[in-house]
Amino acid sequence: MTSNEVRPFRIRTITAFVDLHPDDFADEVVDDDVNDGNNAKGETLLGVYVKVNKCATILRELETAFMNIGYEVQTLRIATNPFGEWLTTTMTTTEYDGVVDDDDALESTTRGKRRKIDGGCYGEIRRRLSLLDGLLASNDISFCSLGPSTIPNHTTEICPVIVSSSHRFSCSANVDSCDLNAARAASACMIRISKLGDDGYDNDGIDGGDHHVRGGIGNFRFCASSRIDTVPFFPGARSPPVRPTLTSPPDDDDDDDGENDETGGGGECDNRPRTTTTMMMGFAIGLENGGFARMLLEEAKTISEIKRVFNGRLRDELLIVQGVCTSFVSSHHRTRRCDDDDCAVDIRYMGIDTSLNPSLDDGGSVADAIECLGEVCGDFGRYGTMAAASAITTSLQSIPDVLITGYCGLMLPVLEDRRLAELASVISEGGGDSGGGCRLTIDKIMCISSVCGVGVDTVPIPGKVDEDALTSLILDVAALAGRWDKPLSCRVFPVPGKVAGEMTTFDSPYLCNSRIFDF
Repeated sequence: MTSNEVRPFRIRTITAFVDLHPDDFADEVVDDDVNDGNNAKGETLLGVYVKVNKCATILRELETAFMNIGYEVQTLRIATNPFGEWLTTTMTTTEYDGVVDDDDALESTTRGKRRKIDGGCYGEIRRRLSLLDGLLASNDISFCSLGPSTIPNHTTEICPVIVSSSHRFSCSANVDSCDLNAARAASACMIRISKLGDDGYDNDGIDGGDHHVRGGIGNFRFCASSRIDTVPFFPGARSPPVRPTLTSPPDDDDDDDGENDETGGGGECDNRPRTTTTMMMGFAIGLENGGFARMLLEEAKTISEIKRVFNGRLRDELLIVQGVCTSFVSSHHRTRRCDDDDCAVDIRYMGIDTSLNPSLDDGGSVADAIECLGEVCGDFGRYGTMAAASAITTSLQSIPDVLITGYCGLMLPVLEDRRLAELASVISEGGGDSGGGCRLTIDKIMCISSVCGVGVDTVPIPGKVDEDALTSLILDVAALAGRWDKPLSCRVFPVPGKVAGEMTTFDSPYLCNSRIFDF
């Protein structure tokens, strides 16, 4: 295979998962033994510096491996553990371990070892965000999810700060089924983010004057999420709940060649005693495959043939992707040795999110592809659509020999799928001038999500949205996720100054425009 070979889909993202801790932002003096060549003796080297650099290096190597066999890789991304574990706390990792799973205890620490969310704490939060943003920029990583908020006051107070701080940052709010407080906080956060960029500040003085938040587009990088685990897609991505950094001294009886050393090291790297840190990093693959979906469904023609077609041609392509990943991990582990900064990386391949994911290219609509099936009576959303969505999702989640992760369903982002945007903009016969008469409604999207995924995604709604109604929508999505134990998210765009029936005017390479939904 050569790089000239044309593949039937793109790699939308290679997402690295890594945990950060408060310790990673504490200064550490660099000496000659750990100087990586980029830091002069006496400068400070932070744990976050090492982690981001190593993630970026590995992502670039993976990108090259895919490009060498003809795949276009669109983005390289990093996702962290929930930001409340490392951004808003000054506790050490050991202190934090005792309260990480106890919301009440976690809240109580705001009055103890962890700083309150006041002006002083905001200063430290902004310092850490600025440091992380600079590291991402220097490594040419344009997308970083800071994980979910797990505490309502973090959702309302910290998530808008994260979104406004950099176009690179995404985050989410975890909302479990029937968790009214979490849903209310997520609703308030969406509304607050939508107002960022108005005269440069929202009512609470959050800096939001840049183009990446103006006009409500800041909500492109925030969602309410439910049952999310190892998802490579943003903004809901988060590092799995594991502790990734282990420190262990080498065995005094290790061979000089280091072949049996825990770090896989060898040569002169092992000639001096030291403590070696092993950083665990997972990664997963997300696809952009709307055009390929159309090819597959045109071949299937009917719902009854979807599984056969997916288990054939789609499986063959996914096994190629998986082969690149597993070969890379095996090669890395064979050649792994401690670097000059005494940090080895244990890489884990987490799987492929097999979701059908649209593009804005001609022929890239997933909704348009589903209309090829004989059982779908006309437009997407009409009779037969749920049956098709269910059959597709079942097949995507049961492809033999493919390690899957994430949503593995049907992605229906209205502003990222031209056919969905068109259907949302067309008034049905008997409909009025508002969005309520459109062929595609939020209710229809919710119904379809009950048998597939990913939830309510990139849906534009009026700027003056009722906060209680938005809370109820988020609760409905969380209820579906909880009832069926599936990952779902709710990402809506309250558009300032717009009402139902008007068109959006986003100027983004990632979005098309559509009619504002009735809400």
